[in-house]
Amino acid sequence: MNAVAALLVRTFKVGHRTVRITCPNVEPGTPRSVAVEWHPDVPHDLNRHEMRQYRKGRDSFVAELAELKGGKVTIVET
Repeated sequence: MNAVAALLVRTFKVGHRTVRITCPNVEPGTPRSVAVEWHPDVPHDLNRHEMRQYRKGRDSFVAELAELKGGKVTIVET
């Protein structure tokens, strides 16, 4: 995702990996799809500690996004 067109970008550690979550800046009322990038690789599974790290970073991102936009944010993970 192009960082210039991003509304919010946050980076955090999960174990030895780095996670970057990017939300594009789109018109109000338009659905958004965030990009989640893992470096150096995408994990196939996370242990308990890594899952807590991921959720803490993700939840912090969601809370900041909701505050920034002044509304509710829904996350659907597949």
